[in-house]
Amino acid sequence: MGFIPSLLQRSKEAWHKPSSNPLILRRIDNMYKTHGEGTTFLSKHPLLNSVIVDATQNRSKSHSATAPSNKESRKLHLIGRHHYSLTSFSLQALNYLCAMEAFMRHILLKSVPLFDFLLDEQKSKILSYHTEVMSLLDYEMITSCHIVDAASKQIATAVHLRRHAWLRTATITDDARNCIIITRLMGRAFLLP
Repeated sequence: MGFIPSLLQRSKEAWHKPSSNPLILRRIDNMYKTHGEGTTFLSKHPLLNSVIVDATQNRSKSHSATAPSNKESRKLHLIGRHHYSLTSFSLQALNYLCAMEAFMRHILLKSVPLFDFLLDEQKSKILSYHTEVMSLLDYEMITSCHIVDAASKQIATAVHLRRHAWLRTATITDDARNCIIITRLMGRAFLLP
């Protein structure tokens, strides 16, 4: 399947302006805001509540740092935050798209009784169109599920990038750093988001 030219052009715009602001405009972001139980992770970044973050804090200050002290780690941390924000926006926009798809499905199902008022020839044509549109909506839902899977992995990657930024700042030996990474992979929460 070929890429839709208008979408391809929009996707390439960021490459032509790499220094442009990576954030979504507030007006656009507010269009797709989600509310409800279990969706706060889409609007708020995870708290910095790990052993490594605590260990890297400068104790001479009265408040804790919100970003690593190392310049390169701060850049990684900021990239992780931007990545997290953009991906959570994608999930919210996809939620909106799925809600519209469900509404279209509802309208199509409500229109089925109206087909009885049509002539047989018209009825068969309309029913074939109806069946085609319903199957397209099914494919749309499957595609949306695939996008949600990919976006959830992107959010996990963004959190991992922020963890890595804090881990780079920590003044620990390479052996300890590797042990922490292995421990995290085994399920122990040394590096919570």
